[in-house]
Parts: sequence; structure tokens; C-alpha cells
Amino acid sequence: MKDAYFGCYLAGRFDPHDGEVDEEKLAERVMAGTPLRDVCMEAAKAAISKEMTSAVKVQWIKDNLDEIKEMGADTEKAYRLYVLGRTDQLAHALEDDILAVIEEEMDEDEDDGEPTPNDGEDGDEEDDDADSDDANDD
Repeated sequence: MKDAYFGCYLAGRFDPHDGEVDEEKLAERVMAGTPLRDVCMEAAKAAISKEMTSAVKVQWIKDNLDEIKEMGADTEKAYRLYVLGRTDQLAHALEDDILAVIEEEMDEDEDDGEPTPNDGEDGDEEDDDADSDDANDD
């Protein structure tokens, strides 16, 4: 059985964040070893909390009061789930955006000749291939 307030969560998921998030800075944190999901949730919580002022809360409750009454009249729970939905939506979007930044960064590193995780230990694939060819000539 679903929670009566689940619709508030969904409303939040479908109400995207309008602000800016520094995805390159977040990508640097991920490449430094912080788990992607942790970085995304922390950034999403910070961004959404800046947006969700007391005035926004009051207005959202006013705009949705009839539906909230039908759910059981718990305005705090309704609003909390709405904010959670917005936070989850932004975190999910940030994951894709940050991965794209990381992929672009890795492509640039490859173009610069820097070793990537798929290169040989010395970062020079050609030498590694040549060594294996010499072994096959014997």
C-alpha cells in the first residue's frame, strides 16, 4: 500500500531545479575518490535548500492545501516529501552531468598523451603492443 503523501514526492520529482551547480568542481571531487552518489546528494541538498525558503514553503502549502487535506492534512510531511523528490531528481540529473564531465576530462587527457586506466603501466600502449609482437616472432 502506498503512502497517501507519495504524490508530493512525485510532484517534487517533476519540478526540476532551476539554479546552477558547479559540475566541474563536483567532478573533481569524484575523481579524487569521493563516491559519485555522495557528491551528488550533498550538492543536491545544498542547492535545493537554498531554493526552498520559508516563503516558498508557505506558498507551496497554500497552493496544495486542498490535496494535502485529502491526504490527511499533515503539511510538514507533504512538504518534506516534496523537497525530497526535488532533491532526488537533482541528484539523479547531476550523476549524468558529472559523468559526462569526467568522460570529457578523460578524453582530453587521452588526447594530451596522459596515461588512462586502460593504458599499460607506463602509459604507452605502442611499446606494450610491440613487446607482445616480439614474443610472437620467436
